[in-house]
Amino acid sequence: MASKPLDDLIIGGPDILAVPDGSAGVSLAEGDYGAADENSIVLELADLLPDELGEVVLFTGEDLAVNLLADQAVSAAGTADSHVTASGLDVTGLHFYAFENGVTVYSESDLLISTSADIS
Repeated sequence: MASKPLDDLIIGGPDILAVPDGSAGVSLAEGDYGAADENSIVLELADLLPDELGEVVLFTGEDLAVNLLADQAVSAAGTADSHVTASGLDVTGLHFYAFENGVTVYSESDLLISTSADIS
């Protein structure tokens, strides 16, 4: 995985699916999840359900900014090299954010990540 500096991580995209196991997803764009407006959404890392390898894939559409609130620090970030998740999703070329607790979030677009230190 190619890493980039961890300063100013940004993310975007309308329908978002969190697909922890490849068999089910939840459209988060259908409800109010703390979004500041209709073009943004706030997700909490603790609410995402990773697969058995600790991976979560977010599929985003266009024009929706995603803010991920995390109680863990980002330990690595960048663009994924050739990789298929435990559930069979090819995440090659997607953005990835690895957290200190072992969870890795993959996303088509960049994410804005706020850690506990940023919000306290």
